Amino acid sequence: MKKKKLKFYLCLGLCIFAVFVYLWEQVYAKELNYRVSQLNSHLKKVLDENDSLKFNRDSRLSTENMHRISEEKNLKRPVDQSIIRL
Repeated sequence: MKKKKLKFYLCLGLCIFAVFVYLWEQVYAKELNYRVSQLNSHLKKVLDENDSLKFNRDSRLSTENMHRISEEKNLKRPVDQSIIRL
């Protein structure tokens, strides 16, 4: 009789433990899903900012812009004899 009670309480305890593990897993999965969505939105913002910075860099380095700056600073194309190639 004692062994039956012990087995019953052991099974009951194991079932209760399994239910708590299942509930914890569900809560933790929702928390992770929330964190992933936050990180995805942050990644999207960073990628948009990166694209904007690339566009800004490319516009500053465009050949038209370089020609305009060189004219403003009175820079001239070097003579072929003054160019040293290594």
